[in-house]
Amino acid sequence: MTVEENAIGESDQVAITQVIAKYGATLDAGDVEGWVDTFAPDGVLHYPGGMVTGHFELREFFINMVQNGSLGKTPRLIMHLVGIPYITREDDVVSARTYGAMFNYSQDGAIRVPRITRYEDTLAFHDGRWLIAERFLHVDLEGAQ
Repeated sequence: MTVEENAIGESDQVAITQVIAKYGATLDAGDVEGWVDTFAPDGVLHYPGGMVTGHFELREFFINMVQNGSLGKTPRLIMHLVGIPYITREDDVVSARTYGAMFNYSQDGAIRVPRITRYEDTLAFHDGRWLIAERFLHVDLEGAQ
């Protein structure tokens, strides 16, 4: 196949970019249902140290992060910056690679960047919209805690 045959239309690119951006926005807001809604019903999240599958497990994972961490707090204690995804298609598989950064405060109140991340996603068109079918979360750089 040529590059043109594997091209992704502009509207699909925008929709995929939106679901990836929604992941970050709902994560920081502590919006459990909004975050779970970025995944396909059988979506998989691989993260350092584990994996969760399907909306039930994703929801429980997120609730645990909110209850035991800094997500969804006012004022915000943590923020995620999600970059512009590099979206590709190989035959019937649509993938995206997105770099990101996590920001928080040090004990003296300075803003720090403790983690640089990379998302490797496979996306699925489900019920008329693009969703994350499988996400691998990689921590590429990690600063001192």
